[in-house]
Amino acid sequence: MIHFLFATEMESKVLDGVKEKFTLDICGWGIDECRRNIPSIIEKYGQGVYVLSGIAGAYPESGIKKGDVVEVITESYEGESSSINSSIQLTTLPKVESMTVKSCNRPHGKAKIENMEGAPFFEQCATYGFSFTEIRAVSNITNEPRENWDIDTALKKLKENLKNILDE
Repeated sequence: MIHFLFATEMESKVLDGVKEKFTLDICGWGIDECRRNIPSIIEKYGQGVYVLSGIAGAYPESGIKKGDVVEVITESYEGESSSINSSIQLTTLPKVESMTVKSCNRPHGKAKIENMEGAPFFEQCATYGFSFTEIRAVSNITNEPRENWDIDTALKKLKENLKNILDE
């Protein structure tokens, strides 16, 4: 069983109308909400493959463009040198390192993208010993103003790629 988790209702709507065997839940937006909510979600569903999905920002020098969809293989917190690796690779999407941040456009080391929930999700799934990965669609380049973000295209591309996972 695949368990899809999203930070927000808006992101979760990409699976509206998809009639497949999976669960869907909201883990909450940001580090603290995600860290607080993941244990109860994992305890509710138990075994399976957990997939955190949603939008992200790409760092300008990453070569990743708005609308690109990637699979995160490594997560770290901003300002920390340690990282956590995903336990599985579920897709043929490009593989990237990501940084979980509290605010946008932070110093990022090797990370290609940033998000606000990945690292606590990786930590909790690893603690429980369940399989997990993360799929992100890029809505913005981190140094651009919010009015230039393309959330609609990112969500459309995310939907296409999550449907492909379910079709495999």
